[in-house]
Amino acid sequence: MTYTAASQTKPLASHTGQLTFAVEPDQMANYVLLVEWLLKQQQLLKQQQELIEEQQKELDALNIENAELKDQLHKLKNRSSVNSSVPPSQDIIKKPSDKSRRKKGKKRGPKYNHCGKTRNGFGVPDRIEQLKPHACPACGDDVYLVTGGPQKVQQVAELIEQPVEIREYQRSLYQCQSCGWSGYAPLPWGIKEGFSYGGRLSSVVGWLGYGGNKTWRKQEYFVEHVLGVPISQGSLAKMHRWFAESLEPSYQQWLAYVQKPGVRCVDETTYCIDGIKYWLWVATSDRVCVLLLAPTRGSVELKRLLGENFDGILTSDCFSAYGPQSAAGKQKCLAHLERDLEALLTSRLAANVDFAQKIKEVLWTARKAHQDDHAGLSTLEELHRKRQSVETQQSENFGWTSTSRMAR
Repeated sequence: MTYTAASQTKPLASHTGQLTFAVEPDQMANYVLLVEWLLKQQQLLKQQQELIEEQQKELDALNIENAELKDQLHKLKNRSSVNSSVPPSQDIIKKPSDKSRRKKGKKRGPKYNHCGKTRNGFGVPDRIEQLKPHACPACGDDVYLVTGGPQKVQQVAELIEQPVEIREYQRSLYQCQSCGWSGYAPLPWGIKEGFSYGGRLSSVVGWLGYGGNKTWRKQEYFVEHVLGVPISQGSLAKMHRWFAESLEPSYQQWLAYVQKPGVRCVDETTYCIDGIKYWLWVATSDRVCVLLLAPTRGSVELKRLLGENFDGILTSDCFSAYGPQSAAGKQKCLAHLERDLEALLTSRLAANVDFAQKIKEVLWTARKAHQDDHAGLSTLEELHRKRQSVETQQSENFGWTSTSRMAR
């Protein structure tokens, strides 16, 4: 449809003396259609403008997401034991191109003139042997003892031909004349009724499994060929069960201790048994270190280790399982935080780099104050002033005041 602008209006005189114009009906219809078309075009233009704005917002969000993904990919490609929790064994070894810049390794072994452990012998010997030559090694003639001459003494620890002693306990039946009791004498400490292996031998086998990480086949070989005692894998299983049962009261005592208020450093790692992955939780204190073997890595296992209502200070990494755990205070591992900050320093986003630099400065200031306090280089008043300075830095960087305390 086309619209023409030809004017067919005629001037008319009004009773007020002003001029008015009369418009024909066909031309009025054209004007109305033109106005409707313009309004529709304006609405379409507005819708297109809104669509462009929405697409621009989506494009900006995609650009931000793309930058974050590139930053994450950059961090994953450059992960190492310095800036992440990757173990040093997985680091890519890069040798320096210049051999002169390579670090020389430290000399192995003990330091010069160190205090030896066996230099002074083993105390009172179990057996003394006097050694003397039967004849002169040079000419074969008889030799005689030089009275008052120097004597060489050397103590040697050696396995005997049969390091395990086979004992037989014979117990006759006894009866009390007064009350009529009848029975046998109790077995000595470390001997279990109906079991053919003593407590010390069972402890050695338990250590071979849990401390020495030896397989059952190697444990069986050691007991049979080194100690000279025949044994089966069924007896080995009973030994390990007895070993674990004997440590259970002590373990419960240690577990109750770590659940009391105090500073507890907790961590977890994988532990495979017969190809099945378990999780080994560890809680350390000033006196004991408790291990808990659990099937999962969840917060439920942490509550088994520290208790439902732990009222101490929990030190851990930033894993999510430590969040639900109750504690009087929580301290995140500074090594993990510093590795994360090192990773942020290599970020492609300027905001991440600026954030990492500010946090590293706060950590350095707090750590320096802590070291000076323990070295006796600052007073309690100076430590409080440094604390206020650290909290001011935090308030400026994050917009909130820390409630943590720098304990003396």
